[in-house]
Amino acid sequence: MGGVGSGTTLDYLQVSYSGDDSFEWFGGTVNSKHLITFRGMDDEFDSDNGFSGKLQFLVALRDPNVADISGSNGFESDNDATGSGNLPLTHPIFSNVSLFGPMATLSSSFNINFKRSMHIRRNSTLCVYNSVFAGWPVGLYIDGNNTQANANNNVLQMENCILAGMTTNFAVPSGQTWSATDEQNWFMAPGRHNSTLTNTSDLGLIDPFNLTAPNFTPAKSVYKLNGWLFVRNGATLTIDPGTIIRGDKTNKSALIIEQTAKLVANGTATEPIVFTSNEAAGSRNRGDWGGVILCGSATVNLAGGTGQIEGGVGSIFGGTNDADNSGSLKYVRIEFPGFAFAPNNEINGLTHGAVGSGTTEDYIQVSYCADDSYEWFGGTVNCKHLIAFKGQDDEFDTDNGYRGKLQFGVGLRENFTDASGSNGFESDNDATGSANTPGTQATFSNFTIVGPMVTLTTPVLPDFKRSMHLRRNTQIKIHNSLLMGWPTGLYIDGNNTQANAMADLLQVENTFLSGMTTNFAVPSGQTWSATDEQNWFMDANRHNNTFVNNTDIQLNDPFNLSNPNFLPQTTSPVWGASRWSRSITGLVSYNNAANTPMNGTTISLKTQAGVVVETVTANAGGNFTIFALDGVYVLDATSAKTWGGLNLQDVINTRKRISNLMTFTALQNKAADVNVSNSVNLQDPIVMRQKIAGISPLTTWKIANYIFETPTVTVNGSNLVQNIKSLAGGDVNNSYTPPAK
Repeated sequence: MGGVGSGTTLDYLQVSYSGDDSFEWFGGTVNSKHLITFRGMDDEFDSDNGFSGKLQFLVALRDPNVADISGSNGFESDNDATGSGNLPLTHPIFSNVSLFGPMATLSSSFNINFKRSMHIRRNSTLCVYNSVFAGWPVGLYIDGNNTQANANNNVLQMENCILAGMTTNFAVPSGQTWSATDEQNWFMAPGRHNSTLTNTSDLGLIDPFNLTAPNFTPAKSVYKLNGWLFVRNGATLTIDPGTIIRGDKTNKSALIIEQTAKLVANGTATEPIVFTSNEAAGSRNRGDWGGVILCGSATVNLAGGTGQIEGGVGSIFGGTNDADNSGSLKYVRIEFPGFAFAPNNEINGLTHGAVGSGTTEDYIQVSYCADDSYEWFGGTVNCKHLIAFKGQDDEFDTDNGYRGKLQFGVGLRENFTDASGSNGFESDNDATGSANTPGTQATFSNFTIVGPMVTLTTPVLPDFKRSMHLRRNTQIKIHNSLLMGWPTGLYIDGNNTQANAMADLLQVENTFLSGMTTNFAVPSGQTWSATDEQNWFMDANRHNNTFVNNTDIQLNDPFNLSNPNFLPQTTSPVWGASRWSRSITGLVSYNNAANTPMNGTTISLKTQAGVVVETVTANAGGNFTIFALDGVYVLDATSAKTWGGLNLQDVINTRKRISNLMTFTALQNKAADVNVSNSVNLQDPIVMRQKIAGISPLTTWKIANYIFETPTVTVNGSNLVQNIKSLAGGDVNNSYTPPAK
């Protein structure tokens, strides 16, 4: 190309089997993208006579047996044939270039006329960025004092480039100002972010030297995370399986997914996605980089419904959409994270701010975190298969109204702690212990938290505290779990937190403590004593237990920091000890011909003694789902819908019922007993007539606006369906249609 201007478009071009240079530019300003050279003879990309275009996404692949007698190079660049200072200077900008020479390995045979991946000479001011040069006899050859001066003056630039598999990485002609060492020092200066690799295989590409079917795709992509990376404004960051992301230590890098954005990081069991430190293997440590932060729009209990996430990144979390979706994380490892931006203002391994239930999290491991391995600030995201390994502060921390369900988790500690006190579970409603809603009501099931104490005599640092520190009005629920080897087992902190436990809003059930120095403790000056806490925990209805030694639990090798085995031995007391909740689903509807849904109805699951276990609200279709452990319960319901439906036919039918001229169902009998005497008698039709006549006050009309069936349900190892019918008080002829709202 001679003097081709920038108005020209060059895109997706391939030159194959050229008998000379594949591409050459003599001056001009044309920009080019997506260029391929394949099995050429001389140079791949040759620039001269003041060419100053921009070129991006270039690939070259050489046949090792074919080279030109003049000497074959990847890049060749001159200002002009004499190396003058004539203007305009040759100043092309090459970005995202991959040049694969004749040497698949350092022992490959090739034509002796192959020379250098880059021969930059005769006063060129070429610039190369984000590029890879692999498999040439010589990597970089900056030729001529004026060309070397251009490099020193930073008008000739090479940045973020890699030389791989070269016989010699750096060379210069004899008798020049520079030596090869000077050239190397220039190329490897830290500010240029260049690097060299001994072998082409170190690039981790699939099959780049295959002349029949080359594959330049990274076998595992490796990216450097340099500083805080924000994903914003509805964008989705997708990370492929097997990808490795290295966080820069100097800039304490972090990945922040802000509201409306998504992170889709779905690895596989064989190709997990790994976030790790950019330090060399063996030099990595806790806190080398920040971590991963997800900010969503689910509800939180902060004033105004929103907050600024910890860690100093400034991102906002919180909203009104509990079904918010921040993406999907599967088979992800997060290693060496945790950065304290300020005291009590840290980036955790995996931080959640108001992340909604539309988000998927499954098979995640956080290792060597300098703060909490996992923390949830409000939100409703559900998580499964979580591992916290060798963290520094808490394993699983919940705050600000987090209400997700979490199942199948493991925490394993070594003797390394945080000055704030290290716990297995830490949970608060909020920082002040207020009653702000929604309450922190996380449900953890099937978790095994293994502390630092292999035996009761294992010495541990004084900042190791409790397997469970439940405080500040939390309503956390922990089921079917093992807590092993901590200085203190259970520490319920604060009168309001203890009151939640007594009201069964805070639950620890079917959970075992083993190998604790002290199983139960409370702060001084509280309503509860440690004995009160113990009595609550050991209540037979909670099915909890304590064991003196960790060996009593009979897990195979849970404290092994190199190769732990958490599986129970055949005689372990955990076998068959789980208690599972089942679902009770149904439709609550009005008992009329249309079977009108009673949307908005509150359904309560009660014990036979009348204690409320759980409440839910029927959806727009009148459907509900409620969960319960095995046992016998009663379903009850209430509705705030407008009452109606009473008429003279109801009076007539009730008199017929009293005279045994008509049979009522149990629900109709309940609706006819308007004076709530527990029987249908002559007083009921009289009160109905008075109600129809509008007599007020009518103290004998005592029935609720709506009455419901109250079925007894037995939950025993499987899910079940139970529908509920309703009538308005007095509407024994089933004539009413309740309003939609």
